[in-house]
Amino acid sequence: MSNTQTIKNIDIFSHLTNDALTEIDKYLRVKNYSKGEMVYLENDIVDRLLILKEGKVEIYKNNENGKKLTLWYVKPYEPFCLAAFTLNKAIYNARVIKKSSVYYIYRNDAEKIFKKYPEIYTRVIELMSHRFLIKSKILENVALNDTKVRIFNILTNKDYMRLSGEKCVVSLNQSEIASLSGVCRETVCRILSKLKKEGILNIEQKRITIKNFEKLQSYCSEIS
Repeated sequence: MSNTQTIKNIDIFSHLTNDALTEIDKYLRVKNYSKGEMVYLENDIVDRLLILKEGKVEIYKNNENGKKLTLWYVKPYEPFCLAAFTLNKAIYNARVIKKSSVYYIYRNDAEKIFKKYPEIYTRVIELMSHRFLIKSKILENVALNDTKVRIFNILTNKDYMRLSGEKCVVSLNQSEIASLSGVCRETVCRILSKLKKEGILNIEQKRITIKNFEKLQSYCSEIS
């Protein structure tokens, strides 16, 4: 796959012509990160547009007591610093959770691109709005729902699901579900084990597959 074809997989560039992609490729740089390395910390200066090329990045916040709330996991080809880039300051923490490569475009170069292709900036604003909606739903889920409903909402989140035949595969492990739902890993493990025993889902090689969506919804709607 050529680099222009790879860049076309990035949402904000997917509509561009090959000539435009070739031009943007001149501005793209790549930085490699090891597992556990920080991309940025809250309040860091962010002077570049960041896009995950491969790997996985966790976006999260800590309170003053050190408690962590994960807001989302970045997938390949997703931009993940849009608000930080716009504000010139990180409002969350970003940590690499498996070996990753990140595309980046310096601010001055990004502004040249936005000026020449204003539809890219329009898409950036749309993505930012979508992300804020997702994050508000996560905060609402943690603040207002009981444990089973929190886990159900994470398992059925379209950002982390993909169809495999007639079944849904969840692209999260138990620790990631715990972080997103604000529940301890032991509780997640206990609930998922019960769901597996009842034939509602399957856990195999760290992959979770939902076998019966209606039964999952019914189980998680029961009073804890």
